[in-house]
Amino acid sequence: MIGLGTAMKSAEEPYHRLVVLSDPTNNGGQVVVVRITTDDGT
Repeated sequence: MIGLGTAMKSAEEPYHRLVVLSDPTNNGGQVVVVRITTDDGT
């Protein structure tokens, strides 16, 4: 289940990292996500 603080990594280059910044159980199911990408994908 996706919730506040959940971190994910894409399986394909450039390997984006995603972090959930909101709690969907307290926001009516709304999710705020930030995507973090480095120049070289590491």
